[in-house]
Amino acid sequence: MGNLRERRELGKIMSIRKKVEPILATLVTVFAVLGFTFSCTVNSSSSKRAQQGDNKPRETPIPLQPTEANKGKRCAPRVYTDVGGDEDYNPFCYKLQRRLVNAVHEGNLDEMREALKEGANPDGSIYSFYYPPLFTAADGGQSDAARLLLDNGSNVNQGDFINGTPLIVAAGKGYAEVVKVLLDRGADPCVHVDGGTAEDFARKQGHKEIVELLKTSKSAKCK
Repeated sequence: MGNLRERRELGKIMSIRKKVEPILATLVTVFAVLGFTFSCTVNSSSSKRAQQGDNKPRETPIPLQPTEANKGKRCAPRVYTDVGGDEDYNPFCYKLQRRLVNAVHEGNLDEMREALKEGANPDGSIYSFYYPPLFTAADGGQSDAARLLLDNGSNVNQGDFINGTPLIVAAGKGYAEVVKVLLDRGADPCVHVDGGTAEDFARKQGHKEIVELLKTSKSAKCK
């Protein structure tokens, strides 16, 4: 009797096991798939964050529209004045460059395009303002204006030992989006001016995100 009872109990256990095992196998598979999917999603997000940069499409450079006023030539990349007798006297280019710089300051992209079309130079400026357009964009946090200027040939590394470069200006002011645009377009994070590098300026002002952006860029470019 004891052996018969044991066999019956064992039979019941085996019967239950046969029913449960397929269910357990299915659950294991489901959890494995879900876990893999979650892992891929996290890794994908991390990868996207790591590769963050300037992903906006670039514009075709704005062609010069020849007119009687510009005589088919674009203004030179210099600082203009409207004072008669000055070496850099050129009322036409002074007016155009002032129009461009003011539009950059306001972030008015349509006005910028019109000034460039009429002959303004993306690196030209005026004595009453002095800063070239890209400096103005960096100083005011105008990332779209910076993109447009760079699309039209503005020198991303323009600057001097006293004023620095657009990258240094943007880093010191805490404009992360402008910093990303400039780095994406080839701005040199290794430039050292009076006060340090762009990273130094960002660190002094407590702009941690920008410090990390510049640190990564410097490790890849600076020797």
